[in-house]
Amino acid sequence: MGVLVILFSLPFGGKDLYVHDFKVSRYGQGVVIVFGILMVLYGLLYKTPKSKQDNVKYVDMICPTCQKVFLAGTTGEQLCPQCSCELEPLTGFYDRHPELRDKKDEVPEDLMDDLK
Repeated sequence: MGVLVILFSLPFGGKDLYVHDFKVSRYGQGVVIVFGILMVLYGLLYKTPKSKQDNVKYVDMICPTCQKVFLAGTTGEQLCPQCSCELEPLTGFYDRHPELRDKKDEVPEDLMDDLK
């Protein structure tokens, strides 16, 4: 945009610049050129700031009461919508709560009877 503004001011043509049928003076053309240069510099040097949302680390959460898992970013709240219990991070949950861990994957003995 800055380059287009500079070219619009006709700095090298030696022609008069008219805007809405009004002649723009050489001083006005200089102001337009300076504005165009500032736009170019702004475009080259500006760095976009990181938003707060980019700094937030999304983690999968789990409710310790009903053990419902909430994937990262699906809930903005820290409470379970079903039982209003505070959510915990999913990583390491069963290490912190070994009593909630399922028993070892044992195959029931009567399982084969149902298949026969």
